[in-house]
Amino acid sequence: MEKSPGEYEIGTGIGTSINDLIKKVEFITGKKVKRTDQPFLLKEAPSLFAKNPLPENPIKLDEGIRMVMENLKRTN
Repeated sequence: MEKSPGEYEIGTGIGTSINDLIKKVEFITGKKVKRTDQPFLLKEAPSLFAKNPLPENPIKLDEGIRMVMENLKRTN
């Protein structure tokens, strides 16, 4: 499915911590993510909620990560 540039909601409707997201990316890519752990401070949290409804047929997070990685490989 070809998408044009723009803003898209990427939420899955399933809560995922940053640590869990990093683990998924590392597992799927087979590479370690360079990271620096810092205290949790997120003043902008209220603005991070989706303003538009989720897509009718959302894809699973793992599949979305794979799609992004494949696209990055093609464009780099």
